[in-house]
Amino acid sequence: MQIPQIRIDSTPGKLGLTILQPQVSMEQRPADLHIEQPEAILTIDKKAATLTIDQTEARAYEGMKTRERFIDDYVRKGRQEWLKGIARRVQEADQLGAIQNNGKPIQAIAKRNSEGPQKEFGLGWIPPANSVKINYDPGYVKTNVETRDPIIEVNQNKPIIDYTPGKVITDLVQYPSLEIHFENLKSNGVNYQQSN
Repeated sequence: MQIPQIRIDSTPGKLGLTILQPQVSMEQRPADLHIEQPEAILTIDKKAATLTIDQTEARAYEGMKTRERFIDDYVRKGRQEWLKGIARRVQEADQLGAIQNNGKPIQAIAKRNSEGPQKEFGLGWIPPANSVKINYDPGYVKTNVETRDPIIEVNQNKPIIDYTPGKVITDLVQYPSLEIHFENLKSNGVNYQQSN
């Protein structure tokens, strides 16, 4: 006896996938940087130091005088001698007026007038103290620095981006199939019956 059979052979469909990865390339150019530093302004104001030495009095003591100074000194000295002479004459007149007081005024006056001034010995070329005048002005130095800010210019460069999107490509590598086989069955319209 043969058993009726229905055989089904199926082949599944197979999909093939091809994946293309996305591509990204990025290039970043460095920024353009320009820096300019203006020079600082430096001003220097100065007054030179001065040293003055005035030897006029020391030179005058040695006899080295200007014409005006000689004239002034002689006028002053002449006036002093004139006043001394007047005072001496008055004193001598007073002494002579008192001759009756048993004195010897004539001999005393004659002796005093016959003697010259007493001689002095010394180093005449040494000037008196403080006859040389020294004056020193140290002057000054003033500095002024004016700083100037740097000039900075920055130009940013945008990145260059190249993008290729990815893809997925599908294709049917194997088509599906379905085969149905009837064994020991016979079709009878819509029904089946076993065959002998």
